[in-house]
Amino acid sequence: MVVLLDLKLPRRSGFEVLEWIKGHPVLRRVPVIILTSSREDVDLKRAYDLGANSYLVKPARPEELLRMVEQIHAYWLGFNEAVRVAM
Repeated sequence: MVVLLDLKLPRRSGFEVLEWIKGHPVLRRVPVIILTSSREDVDLKRAYDLGANSYLVKPARPEELLRMVEQIHAYWLGFNEAVRVAM
């Protein structure tokens, strides 16, 4: 399991969701990858401070985004050893 999280969400910010996930006793070990358009240093630092496992900037072209998502899948769901989360 892995969460791809944008910082710009309709009702809550991605930071609020990240903080909630990392504060939840069952979910806190689930890897959270920030996938956003923001290149702001303040956003990058805040995301890592709140427990993000990775911070990726969305590429402009759809085919580049697809390639990025394929690589995320290969690493986080293929090679990475993760703790199983019991829901």
